[in-house]
Amino acid sequence: MARASAGPSPGSERFDDEYGTYTPRGSTCHVCAWPIEELQPARRGTLPRPEGPPVVAYRHSTACARP
Repeated sequence: MARASAGPSPGSERFDDEYGTYTPRGSTCHVCAWPIEELQPARRGTLPRPEGPPVVAYRHSTACARP
């Protein structure tokens, strides 16, 4: 399965976008750092780490809550 790269976001590394989903309770957007509300669609992906496997991250599906 091919992954589409969303490219670098301000203040973050490359986000490898996987699919749209709903987030677990308490999740925050890796771009704007604001919480993602329950039942609000989000994008799930991974962020590379210097060592070890990539870490799962979520971001708002639409524009972030905070510019």
